[in-house]
Formats: sequence, structure tokens, C-alpha cells
Amino acid sequence: MRQVATILISLLGMAGGAWAQSLLDQAPSGTLPGASPYDPPRPLPFKKHDHVQILFAAPFEMLFAITAEVADIRPNGTLVLKAVRKSKVNGEDETVALTAEVAPPSIESGKVRWEKLANLHLVREGGGRK
Repeated sequence: MRQVATILISLLGMAGGAWAQSLLDQAPSGTLPGASPYDPPRPLPFKKHDHVQILFAAPFEMLFAITAEVADIRPNGTLVLKAVRKSKVNGEDETVALTAEVAPPSIESGKVRWEKLANLHLVREGGGRK
């Protein structure tokens, strides 16, 4: 009997604190409720070099759209978008360059409205009358 108790105590000692871990403990930040820290990471909905169309529109009127590329993904999941659009306007070259950040849930069917963008930086050079 004493040998059984010794074996049981040594087995529990090797298990460490895992046997005492509660399933009711709060999940670590960034995980879903009920998720284990040992669950495989969930795949991101977007990856680098994916394309997202940004819609610039006023109420009841579409102004223009530009397709941006996912340049980076922040640790919190926020996407960094970059786009460059070159065209010829009135015989002059026009360049529109854009950088912005967006949360993946704001993107629907590969499109996002400009109001959903954060840290938007838009530069237009050339083209048109001076």
C-alpha cells in the first residue's frame, strides 16, 4: 500500500501544475473564450500581398476606387495598406499614393470604404491645371 502511495505521489509530482489548472480560468488576452493556449493559431483572413479595393465615395455618389496591397500585418491583426495609382491627366502624369491601416472586420467582399481607414495618408502629384 505504501508503494502505491509513493508511486502516485511521484506521478502527480511529474505532472507539475497541469493537473491543478482550472478550466474556468480566464482565457489569455487575444484568444477566444474557451480557447486553450495550446490551440493552433487561427489563420488570418488576409496575408501580405493580398489586394483590397478602397472606395472613396460621397453620399449617393462614387468618386473613385483604388486597389491597395496589404503591405504589413500588425501584431494586433490590423492591416497596413499601400497603393500607388499612376495615370495621365490633361497630358500630364498624375500619381496618387496612399497608405492606411484598417481592421479586417471592416473589409467586406474585398472592399472597404475610406471612412473605415485609420492613419490615412493620401498624396496626389501632377495632373490637371496649375
